[in-house]
Amino acid sequence: MVGFCRAAREARPVLVWMLAIAVVLGAPLRAAAEDTVTVKGDTLRGRVADVTSDGVEFEPIHGAGAIAIPWTDLEGIETEESLTVMYGDDGESAGRIVGVRDGRLLLASGDGSSEAIATGELFHAYPADFGDSVMDRLRSQFRYWNAAFDAGAAYTDSTIDRASGFAALRITRAHGPTRFLIEGDARYTNEKEKGERRSVTENRIFGFTRGEYDVTERLYSYASVRATHDTVQNLSLRFEPRGGGGVHVVKSQDFNFSTDVGLAWIYEDYYGDEFIVGNSGPERGRGSENHWAVAFGAQADAKLPYGTLWRARAEYLPAVDDWEKNYLARFETALDFPLLEWLAFTVALRDEYDNTPAEGTERNTLTTTAALSFRFIP
Repeated sequence: MVGFCRAAREARPVLVWMLAIAVVLGAPLRAAAEDTVTVKGDTLRGRVADVTSDGVEFEPIHGAGAIAIPWTDLEGIETEESLTVMYGDDGESAGRIVGVRDGRLLLASGDGSSEAIATGELFHAYPADFGDSVMDRLRSQFRYWNAAFDAGAAYTDSTIDRASGFAALRITRAHGPTRFLIEGDARYTNEKEKGERRSVTENRIFGFTRGEYDVTERLYSYASVRATHDTVQNLSLRFEPRGGGGVHVVKSQDFNFSTDVGLAWIYEDYYGDEFIVGNSGPERGRGSENHWAVAFGAQADAKLPYGTLWRARAEYLPAVDDWEKNYLARFETALDFPLLEWLAFTVALRDEYDNTPAEGTERNTLTTTAALSFRFIP
């Protein structure tokens, strides 16, 4: 017993120091979880991770991960630390969030002033020191823009020498009732067998732009232009302006699905001025042609687990004057797997079926891609 008491007295200073270290280390953990939200009479404690026009992203003190709380369910909100809140096209304010009232987020700054921001105009909330870096300022200036640049290349030196390259760009802007998309890619492949001349097996350039405007919560109008150049398909240019309307079948933060219908004018110019000999005598083969088409479309996108993004679009364009024989059909889909905040791995598939292709070419063109994607996401 005497030995036990002596050991306890000798261990007391060590225990005191261990307790002091635990208090010091534990204090920041407790202080970091002082934000509160009130939902249907219940008050939750944790951290406000973000505020957007859809609602609040909140990380409870008890539990893992974040929960999304829509503004319609939120009765109160307060943060202990100041945040930089971005809203509208260029609005930016810093302060503590002290509540929400009549569809407005209440912000109190350090100098005693306050501000009420419409929740429908909220973009994102960042730490108070936001703006110290160049990337921060770009995020503020281009807050509603997303961009991705994909690139890939390959080279083989063997019985058949082969070199190929691929690059793609996708830029989107979504704010309020409008959405805007610019997309394009370029592909090139050549190969040479020993003793033979080098030949081009792929040389394709594609460009697309589309704008949408929400007329109501469910209905929208759109206009778009698509241009394609494909030497392997003997296609000098396919030009497709179109316009119409659509319906948001499903519209949410994590999943969207819409359909549309419109009218398109399709102009196609093919390489060559071949002559075809028929029963009626020689006539000029198709060098170019144009026609009107009905444009049916459907598109979807989704946020999957682990930050993976999925998007897809399908189109069917039958000619007005010969819808049974003269038509185009397309399907495009892609998956983006995030690696870093600014880097992702992208796999994509694009299939295009032209029922009236150029002389001597296939109707169907299937392309797959695997590449690194450099991203800009505010």
